[in-house]
Amino acid sequence: MIRICVCDDSMVFLNDFKKAVEGLLPHGKYSDHEFELKLFAEAEGLLNYCVSNYPDIVFLDIEMPKQNGLEIADALNKLCVYTLIIFVTSHDDLVFTSLRYHPFRFLRKTHLSGELLEALDSAIEERIIKDKTLTLGSKYLGKKLLVSQIMYIESDKNYVCIVTNNNTEYLYRATVSFLDKELSSYGFIRVHSAFIVNMAYIKALNNDSLLLFNNKTIAVSRKYKPVLKNMFSKYLRR
Repeated sequence: MIRICVCDDSMVFLNDFKKAVEGLLPHGKYSDHEFELKLFAEAEGLLNYCVSNYPDIVFLDIEMPKQNGLEIADALNKLCVYTLIIFVTSHDDLVFTSLRYHPFRFLRKTHLSGELLEALDSAIEERIIKDKTLTLGSKYLGKKLLVSQIMYIESDKNYVCIVTNNNTEYLYRATVSFLDKELSSYGFIRVHSAFIVNMAYIKALNNDSLLLFNNKTIAVSRKYKPVLKNMFSKYLRR
C-alpha cells in the first residue's frame, strides 16, 4: 500500500488534484499497486493523521494560512523521516527558501497537468526502491535487509561483505558481479572490481576515490570512473 497525502487550503485545487491522480494511477505502470489518497485542507488534520499513519508521499502547499507549508514540512520531517515531500506552489521565488526542508520535488499549480505525472512517477519509484529487500539466508535466519539501508558491498572471496548505514556488517554468499546486476536499478553502482556503492550515501567524489557519509573512503578504479561520474550526476538531478 502506497499512501499519498495532499494538503492545500483550496478545495478547488484538492478536487482537481484528486481527479488528476485518480486518472493517472489506474492506467500507469504502477496499476498493480494499491494506493490510498488522503486530502487535507489544513495542517492540523494532516499532522494528526501522520502521528499514527506514515504517508509515503505528501504534496504540500507552501502557502498555507495559520501554519505555512515550510513549518508543516519541518514537523513532517520529525514525524515521518521516510516521507517524500513534494512542495506545491504558485510562486517560483519560494523554491530556494524551501530547500532546507529537503523536498523531493516541486510542483507548480499552474503546470499541474504537465508536471504531476513526472513527480508522481519519480516519487512512487523512489518509494518502491526504499521497500526493496535482500534476503540474507539461513545464517541470519532469513533476515530481510532493506536495500536502502545498504551503504556499500565489498568482495570477500566467495562471499561479499554488506555494510549498512549503522555500520553493521553481513557476510552474504554471492559475487559482486551478481549483486551489481541485481541492484543497479536501485541506485547502486560498481566503482571498483571489489566494490559496489549505494549512491545515496556518497558524500563527495575525488580523483581516484569517493567519500561516504560515514567518512569511509573507497577507491574508484580508472575503468569505472567515467560511468560513476555520469551516473552520480544524474542521480543528484533526480
